[in-house]
Amino acid sequence: FYIPRFFQPTPPGLPGNDDSGAMGSFVAFSMMGLFPNPGQDVYLITPPFFPSVTVKHPVTGKTAKIRNVNFDAAYKNIYIQSATLNGKPYTKNWIDHSFFTEGKELVLTLGKNESNWGTAVGDLPPSLGRYSGFNQTYSKRWSAPGSAQLYSPAL
Repeated sequence: FYIPRFFQPTPPGLPGNDDSGAMGSFVAFSMMGLFPNPGQDVYLITPPFFPSVTVKHPVTGKTAKIRNVNFDAAYKNIYIQSATLNGKPYTKNWIDHSFFTEGKELVLTLGKNESNWGTAVGDLPPSLGRYSGFNQTYSKRWSAPGSAQLYSPAL
């Protein structure tokens, strides 16, 4: 993993510079198992570094939770096998910001082997361009006058 190898509690433990908190926020989100997609309200899902993480939204007061089943502190179970969002099966490899504002719960089941979780075309995050591979049709997810359009898989 990138973080345990390069971010350590030693004097040179923070590689590069931390201008505007960019590296600190990268580490915080990575440890939670999320990667914010710049310019969108989308977070890509990766295995967290903790058995569970909670985040209380400062405005709504709701608490979002990410929980790991089969968490392994030795980081051998690093592949997401399946997920649920608020108790229902979830196959997308991303969440949107409503996860935090509405206080949702994401439960990830981890394993030692790669899986096909989140790899279907319909599981991909929204894109600014149309995706035409694998004979999939994308529909418009969001559009505002004079702005870019986001496309999501038609479900």
